[in-house]
Amino acid sequence: MERKFFKTDLAFQGFSKLHPKMQEVAKFAVDTALILGVENPVITETLTTKEVDKALGRVSVSHQQGRAIDLRTWNMTEDQIADLYHALQRQYGHIGAWTKLGVRQLIS
Repeated sequence: MERKFFKTDLAFQGFSKLHPKMQEVAKFAVDTALILGVENPVITETLTTKEVDKALGRVSVSHQQGRAIDLRTWNMTEDQIADLYHALQRQYGHIGAWTKLGVRQLIS
């Protein structure tokens, strides 16, 4: 994936270290955002460290394990966000994390 789709060089470099399925999900998310008319889809976070997650107050280790990304949404309309969410759930919802309610959720 091109550097232009990442907020920072660190996020871009971390992409290659993500789990291969997460790389696939990230590419799908960016491609779908472009199809939906998002002018500049941006992945803001990829692989992180324990120290970064602690500073951000994260309780999950999914970023440290290469199983998560963050995607900028402030540059999307509510319809684009909803459509992207539904497309991701349709395509990859079956691999999402189990919630306390016993359902899989790809996006939080």
